[in-house]
Amino acid sequence: MRVIAVDARGGGVLDWEVPATQVSLTRSLNTSCMIDVTVPASYHARKDSAGDPVLLKYGTILVVEEDNGRLTPALMSSDSLAEDFQAGALGLSTLSKDEPWTRSPQQWVGYDALRAWRFIWNRVIERSGVPRLHITGDETAGVGVGKAASAMWQRVQGQIAQAQVFLDRRDNRVDVWEQRLVQRTLELAKAGGRKTVGEVSTSNGWPATSEGRTNGIHIQTGASGAVRVFYWAWEGIGAGSWTQRSTERVLTAGDRYLATLGSRDRAKELYPTYEQRKNDLENWLEEHHPDAGPEPYELNAWSSRDLSANLEEIRDLGGFDWWETATWDDQDRLVPEIRAVRKAGTVRSGLLFELGVNIHSHPELSRGDIATHVTAMGAGEGESTLMADREWSHRRLVRKSRTVSESSHGTQQLVDRAADRELAKAKAALEFQFTSLVVTDSPGAPIDQIGLGDLIDIRGELSDGSDLEQRVRVMEITRTWDGGNPGTSIEIEVEPA
Repeated sequence: MRVIAVDARGGGVLDWEVPATQVSLTRSLNTSCMIDVTVPASYHARKDSAGDPVLLKYGTILVVEEDNGRLTPALMSSDSLAEDFQAGALGLSTLSKDEPWTRSPQQWVGYDALRAWRFIWNRVIERSGVPRLHITGDETAGVGVGKAASAMWQRVQGQIAQAQVFLDRRDNRVDVWEQRLVQRTLELAKAGGRKTVGEVSTSNGWPATSEGRTNGIHIQTGASGAVRVFYWAWEGIGAGSWTQRSTERVLTAGDRYLATLGSRDRAKELYPTYEQRKNDLENWLEEHHPDAGPEPYELNAWSSRDLSANLEEIRDLGGFDWWETATWDDQDRLVPEIRAVRKAGTVRSGLLFELGVNIHSHPELSRGDIATHVTAMGAGEGESTLMADREWSHRRLVRKSRTVSESSHGTQQLVDRAADRELAKAKAALEFQFTSLVVTDSPGAPIDQIGLGDLIDIRGELSDGSDLEQRVRVMEITRTWDGGNPGTSIEIEVEPA
């Protein structure tokens, strides 16, 4: 094993053999790895060729290279401490912590979770300044981010859209035809030699004298349109008569007026029915299927201020795994990577893990809070709060409720996932579970063969004499070297399989 110091931005090796007297390496699944090294106190004064400290907070990547060739890189995240110089480093996944989204807003509906996760990471990497850092592994998770609308919702929305198309067309709007009717009236008056206009009336007969009015116009209609056009003229106080004007120009103006009048009347009849239909469809959806519409997962500059939170949300939805590792290129330059796969690890049925043999006799056991009913609450206020309820029954348990709340969960999909997760915890709480185990190297289970995500079976007898057999998943592995000696045991964090 050796510890190597690498320039975080330049990528060059600063020291191939950091004189560490003690090294602690924690490799983790779905969270940042950790490296703690202790070096002689004088090492803090060591400079690079430019005069900067070799061990520089946020400027040095510490790489633990194990005897099997495995590389684990971490960005130095602490300053010197007390007497011996101790340097702490966290995996490069911490680059996403507190990093805001600064690009154009994104909305995803049914977009693959791992593709979305990679998309965000590629934007973080572009701005990070770490050369050659990249994402490897699987391309897709097979799980979508963002909820698509139901088929029924889409069908009704199509009907609403059709109604809206009618309402948006200028030729279907009453106010448009009213404006055109004013123009046709002016044309009709001008064709008859009038400079001012008054009320226009229509019928299939001649106008009566009693219908006379100032600047009035009357159109006699027939099967083909305007037959005659009459203009009122006053001949004295309280007396007047209709004068017929039936030239081609006048009749053409009359036909245009009648056509516009008919279009206006049709719009008056149809427009309200389409408006009412649109409103009825929208109200029906809201009343009977309020959650049937699309619910996109969004990234934007005003709410996505910590991309590490978005990345974890998406990973949780997608159910995939990731961890940090690295390689060297042909020029001995560090190539850091974050590797993501649909499911890490394998079943280690051939390895023996037994209490008091290669696992310490009294491992840590814990039990969570039992609940039969779980409510998860997300963003929103009052009736608009996103909520999800989950429950299960047990032949001996009375009803016990628990509520969890996370205001950052802004979609029903995220709230549903939180409720499912809490219910799984509530069920698992029926049994005591291992959380941390110390595993000693043995021929039946060499510690170098234990990997992140592996499923292992723990057997043995507890202190009360009861037998135990439990399958767990390895989520974290910690190994310590003193003076370069790897030791004969590791500590692993586990969760129920």
